[in-house]
Amino acid sequence: NVAAGKALLERELGRLDLPPVDFDKLAEKANLKNAEDMFAALGAGDLRLAHLVNMAQQLVEPERGYDQLELIPRRSAPHKPGKRGDVQIQGVGNLLTQMAGCCQPLPGDPIVGYITQGRGVSIHRQDCPSVLQLAGREPERIIQVSWGPVPEKTYPVEISIRAYDRAGLLRDISQMLLNERINVLSMNTRSNKEDSTAQMTLTIEIPGLNALGRLLSRISQLPNIIEAKRQRAT
Repeated sequence: NVAAGKALLERELGRLDLPPVDFDKLAEKANLKNAEDMFAALGAGDLRLAHLVNMAQQLVEPERGYDQLELIPRRSAPHKPGKRGDVQIQGVGNLLTQMAGCCQPLPGDPIVGYITQGRGVSIHRQDCPSVLQLAGREPERIIQVSWGPVPEKTYPVEISIRAYDRAGLLRDISQMLLNERINVLSMNTRSNKEDSTAQMTLTIEIPGLNALGRLLSRISQLPNIIEAKRQRAT
C-alpha cells in the first residue's frame, strides 16, 4: 500500500507539473503522522487522491492577502478597475496583466509577476525558465503575485498524449473532449511506426488546475493510452 500510494501520488503530481512537495508536511496537513502513513492510506483507498492533490496544491501555492488586480481576459477588452479579478499583486495598484504564453499558468499554479515595459505585468509560473532568466537579469522587475477568487474564464494550456496507435484513437479522444466541453485550439499528431505509437500535442482551454487533473485522468483511462500529461514550461 505504501509503494502503491507513493507511486500514485507522484504520478499525479508529475502529471500536473506541480513543484516538489514536502510529503511530511502534506501528511501533517492531511492529519496523518508521517508520509509513510499517508502513502499507505492512499494505497489502501482510505484517502482520496483528488483531496490529497488539492492539499498539495495549497502547500505550493503562494500566500494570499494582496491587493486585487483586474485581469484582462483572453481575446477581450480590459474591464474597468474595481471588479473581481483573478490575480492579486502585492503593493501595487490596478495594472494590466497578461498570462505568459511561454508557460501558460493556470489558476492553482504557483505564479510570479514580471513588470514589462508598456504592457503591464506578465504572469508566469514560478518554475518557468524564461522568468527565472529574467529574475537573474532584472530582479527588481519581479513581484509577488497569487491567484484571487475563483476564475470565471478559461485559460490555454498544452497537454501531450502518448498512446499505442490504433484505428479510432483520435476520434475517441476528440469525443472525450467534446463530452467534457473542452475547447481545442490546436492539435498536432505524429506517428512512430517503429513502436506503433502516436504522440499528440493539444492546446486546450481549461478553467483551472483541478479541471486539468480530472481531464488528464479521464484521458488516461481510454484504451491504449500510455501517458497523458501537461507540457512542461519552455
